[in-house]
Amino acid sequence: MRKKWAVIVGGVVVGIIALIFLIGALLPQAHVASSSIILSQPPDEVWAVVRDLGRYAEWWDDITGVERLADRDGHEVWAQRDRRNQTLPIELVEAEPPRRMVTRIADENLPFGGTWTYLVEPTPEGATVTITEEGEVYNVLFRFMSRFVFGHHSTQESYLEALAQRFGEEGPVNRLE
Repeated sequence: MRKKWAVIVGGVVVGIIALIFLIGALLPQAHVASSSIILSQPPDEVWAVVRDLGRYAEWWDDITGVERLADRDGHEVWAQRDRRNQTLPIELVEAEPPRRMVTRIADENLPFGGTWTYLVEPTPEGATVTITEEGEVYNVLFRFMSRFVFGHHSTQESYLEALAQRFGEEGPVNRLE
């Protein structure tokens, strides 16, 4: 009787794992996720903080360290270290002060990649900051986890909340897509 239950439980576990891989394989590799926040700071002040990639660890708890790496094709590259001591190289693809910046994950060997486009737009209250992630998740298991466990918006929401706190503010983060 015990053996029968062990086989059933084992079969259920294998079935769940197979289902996770199947769902991950059926999900699109590419995704777009956008979030924004309204701050009561002048756009130039917000831009200065957003653009200073080397100081993110000072105000964003998700990042424990930042190191400047060698430029790539004339673009700045920064290594961001997270709380799990994993390093993510970020390339500054373009910067149009004081409004727009695009960064890209600068490691093709990761199970994911893509860009973040930051927009700092003036509003009567101060500035709206919008981040749009155009991401790709290559590994089907990580694709499932990214979609259903972590969420495509989680890192950008963490960034925007930390940015607000950097200015002593709390604002709701709005999901746009």
